[in-house]
Amino acid sequence: MLAKIWEEVNRIWVIDTHEHIYPYHVIAEREPTIFEILEGSYVSWIVELPRKGDYRALAERLRRVRGSAFLRSCIEALKDLYGVDISDLSEESLRLASQAISEAYSDKGWQREVLRRRARIVRCVLDPYWDPWIEDYDEECFALALRINMFLFGYNRRARDHNGNSPYDLAEKLGFQVESFDDYLGFIDRVLELAKGRGYVCLKSA
Repeated sequence: MLAKIWEEVNRIWVIDTHEHIYPYHVIAEREPTIFEILEGSYVSWIVELPRKGDYRALAERLRRVRGSAFLRSCIEALKDLYGVDISDLSEESLRLASQAISEAYSDKGWQREVLRRRARIVRCVLDPYWDPWIEDYDEECFALALRINMFLFGYNRRARDHNGNSPYDLAEKLGFQVESFDDYLGFIDRVLELAKGRGYVCLKSA
């Protein structure tokens, strides 16, 4: 019965309503390995990752949290996507994972392979917190959410949200002068209007 349920679930196509996936070119430029995968996961919240390439230290630190759900989820995902089992958390298996990850990202179609064919995701709602006015992304796979945290930090031109974003940086980028509170309100209205025209589908505050 379990196998039948799993078979049916695997036939379902879904819309993913919340992702922070960097565009392929951004990931590829970093020459990703197991270090980048873990850095981008919640594992990095519970253990300090060593410098890239220090597999001995990485193995030692991961063993400290081997029972965490964050790490167990990554282990299963790596096995499913890259065919590498790192459950022994050895230096050797971590190196093999890095090699498999690097090889996968040498293919420009890898991100779509994961999202479309393997995860069966029709489209993702992307929250690009690192660049709220992002221009270079895969429009077939992603629809944009406008991160609005920064608009709560308009009280000071030096203030920034927890992702380092400032509404005044966006205003400068869009050529909008903000010299008064009325200007600021008008700027927000204009951003929302422009965002809708650019295809943003929702707002997000985090």
